Amino acid sequence: MSENKILLIGNFNSDSVNQISNSPLKNEIYISRGIISLGHSCIAHDLQSRFVKLINKLDVNFILFTANDYKLRSDVRHFLDIAIKKNIKIAYWNTEGWPNWYEKNIKPFLDWPIKIFSSWELPCDYIWHTQGVDLSLWPKLKSTRRVIDLLFLGRPYNEYRRNILDKLSQKYKVKIVTDSYGFKASEIIAKSKIIFGVGYSSNDTGYSNRIYNTLAAGGCYLTQYVNNIEREFDIGEDIVCWNNIDDIFEKVEYLLKSDDYREYISNNGYCKVINQHQYKHKCHRLLNIILS
Repeated sequence: MSENKILLIGNFNSDSVNQISNSPLKNEIYISRGIISLGHSCIAHDLQSRFVKLINKLDVNFILFTANDYKLRSDVRHFLDIAIKKNIKIAYWNTEGWPNWYEKNIKPFLDWPIKIFSSWELPCDYIWHTQGVDLSLWPKLKSTRRVIDLLFLGRPYNEYRRNILDKLSQKYKVKIVTDSYGFKASEIIAKSKIIFGVGYSSNDTGYSNRIYNTLAAGGCYLTQYVNNIEREFDIGEDIVCWNNIDDIFEKVEYLLKSDDYREYISNNGYCKVINQHQYKHKCHRLLNIILS
């Protein structure tokens, strides 16, 4: 594929496109890195900036939106109308990973032609995309002695999460880490037997990039099942999924007793992510689909 020029519009500052940090980065940064790693040019534009000055930058192959909370201001709409008249392809990448969020909040307001990229074959008139991992921030470290039974990376900020974690804590040693990311998180994952995943509610329809990050760091991931998760991961091979509280206890008990199976899951998950789910893989497929 020859070099292409892509205008990337999202929630980030233009001068941060090549930023490297150990603190949480926005998905836009990861995607821009993926595009650049493939040898393409990436022009970054923050969604909160005005769009008038962008009109003279429309010598691009296509425009990619990665924002998840934008409003179609008049200058945004005017800019897109001009792009459409110039036959520039437009794509929207839902970096939040929640298809129902897109259906409810974005799609009803779009009456201009738009192509949306996905690794999933969804039976509808749009295509949705999940996230990926940047291995420069999530290394797989050599396992020391795994002394943590259950690790939860995230914030137990709602009742659903707190209730499940409280019940687990009554029987197992559960370590909750809320402020660790990248290399520091990988260090903790290397010391943990099971990394536990729980969504926002019992009827979640999507998942965050925590699944990709955990597997890239070599973790054995036991996570809440959501519809279609098996389209990206083989359940029982790359990850282990639970459906209810009884199922959690049963699978935690089995995993804690089965060292070999835990390592089998973590090795498979790691291989799946580094071979299929880095951002450069997702960006490569996006470019092939949109620009073919």
